Amino acid sequence: MKIADVLEALDRFAPFSNIMEPDNCGLLVGGGEADAGSVLVCLDITKDAVEAAKRLGCGLIVSHHPVIWHPLSALRPDSVPYLLAAAGIGAVCAHTNLDCAPGGVNDTLAQKLGLENIESFALGDGSDQYGLGRIGTLSKTMSAAEFADHAAGLFGPVRFFGVGAVRRAAVCGGAGGEWLPA
Repeated sequence: MKIADVLEALDRFAPFSNIMEPDNCGLLVGGGEADAGSVLVCLDITKDAVEAAKRLGCGLIVSHHPVIWHPLSALRPDSVPYLLAAAGIGAVCAHTNLDCAPGGVNDTLAQKLGLENIESFALGDGSDQYGLGRIGTLSKTMSAAEFADHAAGLFGPVRFFGVGAVRRAAVCGGAGGEWLPA
């Protein structure tokens, strides 16, 4: 299997055309015609992930977070992009396109919370709108503290504020805090 085949399969599930700016997704290291061989999947491509991929004979790492966020001003031997290139390991990153994909990160978060009647909601304005967030109804009303405990039991520590009842909840994986007022 070629890296381009993996990229194409990911694009069918979580189209790269749904990337939010300034995200950097897709094939970030390597070429599409290279053999993927075994594929390592991870949240972040770290030096340890590169070492694991080398040890396992992987030709490709697929990660959620982009291994290159900004244009590189230098390519140092201890940087992860350099280590990938030196080892001949490709990197495909699916971030905000995976967050907003049907069955992707935000659908999974909403389902884990037990939300019902889940709908996507648009973030951004004008032509920069994405169905990134999800909103739904809980099967029963909870206090804010009960809902925080429920979420913490699923995801780990949470911070919350408020004293009212919670019947509907919204999720937005990643840095969705700018949409909190909405």
